[in-house]
Amino acid sequence: MSQNNGHNTEEETKWRIEFNRLPRLLAFDPPLTEEEFDKFREDNDSLFTEQTPEGNITMNPPGGSFTGAAEFEIAHQLRNWIDRTKKGGMVFGSSSTFRLPDRSALVPDVGYLTAARLLKVPNPHKTILSICPNFVVELMSKSDIRPDKYKAAKQKMTCWLDNGAELGLLVDPYNRHTWIYRPPWPEPQCIKTSQVACDDPVHGWLLNLAPVWNIIERTGAAIMPEMER
Repeated sequence: MSQNNGHNTEEETKWRIEFNRLPRLLAFDPPLTEEEFDKFREDNDSLFTEQTPEGNITMNPPGGSFTGAAEFEIAHQLRNWIDRTKKGGMVFGSSSTFRLPDRSALVPDVGYLTAARLLKVPNPHKTILSICPNFVVELMSKSDIRPDKYKAAKQKMTCWLDNGAELGLLVDPYNRHTWIYRPPWPEPQCIKTSQVACDDPVHGWLLNLAPVWNIIERTGAAIMPEMER
């Protein structure tokens, strides 16, 4: 990574990271400002980057093609249902970053802002919207099916809810089950079927995960051993 901290120079600060030397966590002292984090993302647009409340940056390579297809399938189903029911609002994909009240910056695989919350977005022309989606879906990749990543995925779901999400789904396509997160439930509910009925803010939407299972099967991945909660 190259960073130019000199003063009064004409050259812009560069935050470019070489892919073959990719760390999973970067800690800056002091933490990057929101503007610096935006620049970091622009200079490393091939990476999946998020920011913790403490200002640390987490990074992962971009997801595979089949994972992207599975994410699109979920977003497509949600968008069609919203159009059909005329609920309004906006559906976001995994290229959308949200700045949350605890100062973290997270990216959902699928996110939904209701029409009412969409109107409350401050500075809607900024690259990162400073608001939490009402509803999020996180789709676990094959690399997530190991103890440390599984724990991190569930911690991320808790972070969404702590910052204002009303409903969250953590979909594990390798064990074919879905964890439903909804406040004030103390523990997520595990659904082991391909049909997931959702509550508010998308009450009435039935997520059909059978196409997602079929997409993941094309990768040749076997069912992975389920991790402990």
